Amino acid sequence: MKKTHHFEVRKNNRGITDYLIDLVLEYGDTVGDKVILGKKKAETLVAEIKRLEKGMKKVCDKNGLVVIIEDDSLITTYPLHKRINRIKHI
Repeated sequence: MKKTHHFEVRKNNRGITDYLIDLVLEYGDTVGDKVILGKKKAETLVAEIKRLEKGMKKVCDKNGLVVIIEDDSLITTYPLHKRINRIKHI
């Protein structure tokens, strides 16, 4: 997207980085000609990220997880063993 000179000047004056702009464009809500990422939604996203991090750490503690699916049913699940990981790197 093209950035105007006015945009660049205001962004720099207000200490807003390109990364923050990207976050607003990615996760914000479009209202007319504005994209808004409010504090409440940002806090909700932070909480989701923390839950995701906690879950991923548990998956790492088990060396990964396997879920077996057949047709449309979840059949079984088990930790990914190091032996299996050496045979077929996933």
